[in-house]
Amino acid sequence: MTFRDVLGGGPAQGVPWHTHDGADISGEIVASTIKAERFLGGVITGKEIIIAGGVDGIIRSDNFVAGATGWRVSGDGVLEAHAGIFRGTLNADDLTAGTIAAGRFAADTIDVSALNAGTIGTHILKLSNSSGSRIESNDGTSLIIRGDGSAVFTDITATGEIHANTGTLGTLTIDGTLTMGSGGVFRTNTSGNRIEIIDTFADRISFYTGAGGETTPGVIVANTTPSLDLNSPKNGAGAVSAVLLIAGGASQGTVAIIGQLRAQFGSVSAPGFSFSDSDTGLYRHGTNAWGLTAGGALTARGTSTGAVFFGSSATGKGLVQNNAGAVGNPTFSFEADTDTGLYRSSTNSVFLATSGVARFGINVATVQSPAIRDNTTGADVAVHITTTGSGDLMRFTSALKYKSRVTTKVGYLADIALIPTKHYRKDDGQWRYGLIADWLTDQDPLLGGYNDDGEVENYDSSAVMAVMAAKINRLEAKLEVAA
Repeated sequence: MTFRDVLGGGPAQGVPWHTHDGADISGEIVASTIKAERFLGGVITGKEIIIAGGVDGIIRSDNFVAGATGWRVSGDGVLEAHAGIFRGTLNADDLTAGTIAAGRFAADTIDVSALNAGTIGTHILKLSNSSGSRIESNDGTSLIIRGDGSAVFTDITATGEIHANTGTLGTLTIDGTLTMGSGGVFRTNTSGNRIEIIDTFADRISFYTGAGGETTPGVIVANTTPSLDLNSPKNGAGAVSAVLLIAGGASQGTVAIIGQLRAQFGSVSAPGFSFSDSDTGLYRHGTNAWGLTAGGALTARGTSTGAVFFGSSATGKGLVQNNAGAVGNPTFSFEADTDTGLYRSSTNSVFLATSGVARFGINVATVQSPAIRDNTTGADVAVHITTTGSGDLMRFTSALKYKSRVTTKVGYLADIALIPTKHYRKDDGQWRYGLIADWLTDQDPLLGGYNDDGEVENYDSSAVMAVMAAKINRLEAKLEVAA
């Protein structure tokens, strides 16, 4: 059946309804335009099928029930279907749905200006690789996930893992455990002054002070023993690049420590424990030895034996021990001469020793000089000072056991002139009676006492007594002759 003009029906077309006996019309219907209130056909082939605009124009399946079965395309552009498969690109200015799930909504590409949906249940939701492609909340600020990998979240609650290459967090509250993955790093800054916790060094916290040339970070290490190691950052030459000031800065603050506080060994010019003047402090001088330095110069050092050395040289000049000492190992001695010095011989008794021999001692009751006599006590002191100027302690004894080559042929001593004088002592400002040592030694040098320069200082009182005895003996001999 061929029509060249219009095949129409119904009052809206101005012609009566075309009636048919119920049999199918076979063959072709060729017309410029076919208008009908309802068109029922098996297969329709044409370049265009145009329906009325608005909600009145409808193409649908015969089982279509809104929201239940079948499908419908209306003239206002609304498509309702139970399921759909799009093998190409789906373009839409606005796509609104209650649930979009894989298996029910399938397309190679969905390209929309906005996608508003209650639930999207697909395995992968892809965006183009740019910051302009994004998934965001209605307010545009609470949630943003961009195609370039960046994201903004107001709040995150995660029961599994969160992975991100970069990002910024305002406040992070962790109720469970925050675990760093293999190769992970926590840091405060990407460069300069920063603190880092690195997965490969799980037992330490690394840090940089921001000083120039730092190549090796400082570390805070908790050892298995109850101690904490604190190491400064180092520069490219391996030297410490910064001095650590803790607990209030250079001049104040308190550090409470339970366990051990350890520092680098340090050196005389850069001690391990120092002050704002970094060349003054305490350092490790050697194995089981410490050193004190001031201004980069060694002032004292101590060893595990209890000895303390004083001096600016590497070996020190003085030695102090923390025990009573002994005559062969004095408490206060010298490194090059350790058996010479001061020691405590007994309670309230101090002695000086040279070459391991006691030379002079003081206690609460006496002054002793064992090298002269083992016990110089009482009124008959066996020691006297030869001269006021030199103060030499001399042996003063007449016992035969100390003498040899004794002779009594000294009668010539009676010829020695003993000239008594009254004189004023310039050293003590006193008038005294006595003899003049110079006048006696001019007659016989053995009558005097001399200083280290060989100058006469005093007369020998024992020798003067011998002169007086010789004079008395001569006088007695004359009296016997006269009688």
